[in-house]
Amino acid sequence: MEKKIWTSIGILIVLVVISLYLFLTTEPYKTPESSKVPYMPMLVPPAPPVPPPPPPPCGCVFDIDQTLTCGDPRNVIQMCKDYGCVFGLNTARNMPYADDVPLKEQGFPPNVLNGEDFVYNPKPTYANVVPTKVAGLQHFQHKWKIDSPSKILFFDDSLSNIEGANAAGFKGVWCPTTEQQCGVGADQETLADAFFRDDARGR
Repeated sequence: MEKKIWTSIGILIVLVVISLYLFLTTEPYKTPESSKVPYMPMLVPPAPPVPPPPPPPCGCVFDIDQTLTCGDPRNVIQMCKDYGCVFGLNTARNMPYADDVPLKEQGFPPNVLNGEDFVYNPKPTYANVVPTKVAGLQHFQHKWKIDSPSKILFFDDSLSNIEGANAAGFKGVWCPTTEQQCGVGADQETLADAFFRDDARGR
C-alpha cells in the first residue's frame, strides 16, 4: 500500500515537472504582423457649413398717415412680394404705433406686424422729419444688405419727404391727397410696376 502511494506521488511530481518545463520553454502565440488590423476610430465628417441666405433684391417702405390710412395698397404690396422685396414702415409718428391701420389685412409680412422694421420719430419737428426719414431708410438698407438705395421704393404722402429720399438715392413714390385719390392706389401701382420692369431690365 505504501509503495502505491509513493508511486502516485512520483508520477504526480513528474507531471508537474513536465508541465512546468513546457510552460517555461514554450513561447506564447503571437498574432502575425500581417494579420493585425490597425485601430481606426470612427470619425463622423462635419456637416458642410450652411451658406447665408442671399440679400433681398429690393425693399418697399411705407409711411403711415395719408399713405396707408387711406387708399388701397394691397396690389402694390403683393407686387413687392412677387419681386421678393422686404418691407418696412417709416413714419413721423412719435411712437411705433399702427393699431389704427389694418396692416395684416393689407398684406404686410410678420417683420412689419411685429414692429421689427418700424422707424418712428420720438420728437418730430419741422426740421427733423426729412432727415429722420432718410436715416431710417439708410438703416433699413444696411440691415437687409440691399446693395443700392435705388433698389428701395419709399411711399409717402409728403413731397418734401419724397424729395429727401430721392436726393439720398432712394426711389420715392409720392402719394398725394387729391379729390380723386388718397394714399397708395392705382397711380402708385403704375409707378411701382414701371420701377420693377425697369429693374428687371437691369436699369
